[in-house]
Amino acid sequence: MPEIKKILLPIDFSETTNELLDYALSIAESYGAKIEVLHVVHELVNITGFYIPHVSFDLIEDDMENTALKNMGDFCDKNLKGKVDFEIHTKRGVPYDEIIKSAKELAVDL
Repeated sequence: MPEIKKILLPIDFSETTNELLDYALSIAESYGAKIEVLHVVHELVNITGFYIPHVSFDLIEDDMENTALKNMGDFCDKNLKGKVDFEIHTKRGVPYDEIIKSAKELAVDL
C-alpha cells in the first residue's frame, strides 16, 4: 500500500472545490496526511494579453491574492481546522503550471 503523507488540494472556490475537499479530507484522515491547500491567482496579463492604461495589474493582483488568502483561511477554518494538518499557499501565474510546480516543490504524494 502506498504511503501518503502530503496531499495537494488546489482550490478555485467553485462547486468542484467542495467535492475535491471531501476526497482529500477522507484520504488525509485515513493516512494521517497533511493537506497543502493551494490557490493560484491567474495573472491578468496572461488573461487579457493586452495593455490596459491607468490600471496597475500589480495592485489588482495584490488585492486578488489578499482576498484569496482571506477566503482560503475561512474555507480551511470551516472545513479542515481541527480535523487534519494543513498549510495554505497562494501563487500567481497560469493555474495548471503553478499546480504542477507546487506539486514538485511541496513534494506531495497525491
